[in-house]
Amino acid sequence: MSREPRTVIIKPIMTEKSMRQKEEGNVVTFQVQPDANKVEIRMAVERVFNVKVSDVRTSSYRGSSSGWAGTRAGVRAGRRPSCSSRPATRSSSWRAPEPWPSGP
Repeated sequence: MSREPRTVIIKPIMTEKSMRQKEEGNVVTFQVQPDANKVEIRMAVERVFNVKVSDVRTSSYRGSSSGWAGTRAGVRAGRRPSCSSRPATRSSSWRAPEPWPSGP
């Protein structure tokens, strides 16, 4: 199953932890399609950024409940979306591009 690389990667994750990993360990974290496997993620990162990926680690998690909202129809609970994030370790000779590349 081969997909377009830009459809596999949704967006980079910019948190304090991911920024620290980027600076210290040469690791970049992306939010990817939930059904993407490690091979597709590796190929997508290598094609989009023109780099050599040495390692891909994956984690998936369910969205948490966002609390209760009172409406005219009653009380309803909402959920935040589930997503998948995948840290990709780049080779040591590559520096990350600062802006996210625009679409094709």
